[in-house]
Amino acid sequence: MKLEEIGFYTLCDKRAEEISETSPMWRCEMILTDKCNFSCSYCRKMSPVCQGVMVAETAIHRTNLWAREGLKHIRYSGGEPTLHPDIVKIVKNAKDKGIEKIAISTNGSASHE
Repeated sequence: MKLEEIGFYTLCDKRAEEISETSPMWRCEMILTDKCNFSCSYCRKMSPVCQGVMVAETAIHRTNLWAREGLKHIRYSGGEPTLHPDIVKIVKNAKDKGIEKIAISTNGSASHE
């Protein structure tokens, strides 16, 4: 069975070959933090570029910039993105800027009030 057959999407070779520096970015993943409340052995290790916590103003600025350029879908991930102290503010900003689909890759264990 192929992953595509059970709902995973892939970037086909033809589409990948057509992407250039001037292609619109309509989908992205933003890594907000490398912090996590689990220590899963299978979890990928973060690149040094992605270590620490992204400042909320940076996440908001980038989201605003990309939204003006046509961004439609954004996924926040990490580590555990719900551990970011400003996750609600960041997600609300994306919604306010008209991002159509907002996703969070989470282990679902963090509790928030």
